[in-house]
Amino acid sequence: MNRQTYYNEISEWLEILSNRIKTNGKLNVLDLNIHAETFYRDLLNCVYGYQFESANVSNANMAAIDLVDSANKLVIQVSSTATKQKIESTLAKDKISDYAAKNYKIKFVFIADEAQKLRSDKYSNPHKIYFAPQEDIVDKVKLLTSISQLSFDSFSNVHKWFTMEFGGVQNARGSSWSSTYHYSAKIISKINTINILTLKNLFLNIWLKDLDGYFLTGNSSTDTVLRLKSLFEIINQKELNKISGVNSENSIEALFNAVTVLAPDLSIDLNTFYHKTMLPTIACVNGFLEKNESYYMSIGALGLFNDNSEESIVDCIMNNSLHFFSNILSILDSLWKDRDYTKIENQVSNGMHSYLLKRIKRLIDDDKREYIKVIFDRKSIVDVELAEMFSSELIELRKKLYECTKDILSYDYYDNFSTQLNISSVYSKTFELYYSEIFGGQYES
Repeated sequence: MNRQTYYNEISEWLEILSNRIKTNGKLNVLDLNIHAETFYRDLLNCVYGYQFESANVSNANMAAIDLVDSANKLVIQVSSTATKQKIESTLAKDKISDYAAKNYKIKFVFIADEAQKLRSDKYSNPHKIYFAPQEDIVDKVKLLTSISQLSFDSFSNVHKWFTMEFGGVQNARGSSWSSTYHYSAKIISKINTINILTLKNLFLNIWLKDLDGYFLTGNSSTDTVLRLKSLFEIINQKELNKISGVNSENSIEALFNAVTVLAPDLSIDLNTFYHKTMLPTIACVNGFLEKNESYYMSIGALGLFNDNSEESIVDCIMNNSLHFFSNILSILDSLWKDRDYTKIENQVSNGMHSYLLKRIKRLIDDDKREYIKVIFDRKSIVDVELAEMFSSELIELRKKLYECTKDILSYDYYDNFSTQLNISSVYSKTFELYYSEIFGGQYES
């Protein structure tokens, strides 16, 4: 049925746009949000028969409002941030009072995340503009529901408009978009698994940003390659260089060096692939825009002289990147598959307590030890009471404990003349474990 086919394609297009906006947001690339405002203006007019115009056409960068329909007395904010705070912040803007006075209604269109939960919330609406959350909070799901209920003629017109807007290529399963998404999903899956392993075993997050499956899915060959270049650049190069001891300026090289140092016996095939295939792949990615000499040399090294269409090049470098990260994952998985994680955690814990014990011994001398012992034994004590226990002047006590209050001791307001003292939570377990070594005697919980 054409209706089902059209609906599937429209749904896929909206999903692509939504995920592209979220991914670009993580990269701090926000130009698509600006284009999406115009896109949704025309889409809402097409679906609902509205007469929206951009609010910024007549009033540049109008606060809070993006679209205005004067005929239907309706204003809309288009946003990728679906939060209650975002809605209430908009409703509180001074400009909203002008629309409220003219009996306008406000809607919120969220173009990235779903907003179902927001419809059941209650909102502060200081200017009393008409706003009914159940009907006036629109996301892609609500929009698709409205589209699905259109008459077939109207439905066909919406599909035609989508086809013109997206170029009619995204829905083909053999399209370049589908191909790049296929690679993106697999590469990001490998990367996320690598991160899990390095976090467990090295306490190291290799990628400096959170990545989703659409991260490498570009809307053109150039867009896809730039995303791959971005992926290479957000590797935690500094920490990887510490592992290898090599001051590499290339992030992929830093990852390669670190893995070969961690598992030299397992990295023979990786070494061959890196030098023969991955180096020209990196050169191809870095030179894709400029088409420099290094780029053309990489095309030859990758065997693409006779088939050097952009689609073939993108397919090759994505496939090579997938192979590289798959190889990295396989090596690390083999390296750490039999590790005793309980033992590792105990080693780390013991190391931490040993470090804290050294700090405690450095800060607590004979002049302070008895004071600290009372604070620890009592769990908490007011400094005035502590001074009285030792027949000490309060000001002298505070001077003695000053260095400790910057690290070992925590303190809270008690009244205008005294402070509640207790051992910092960071140190409390160390004091318990090494009580006899610090104070002498036996610890009683």
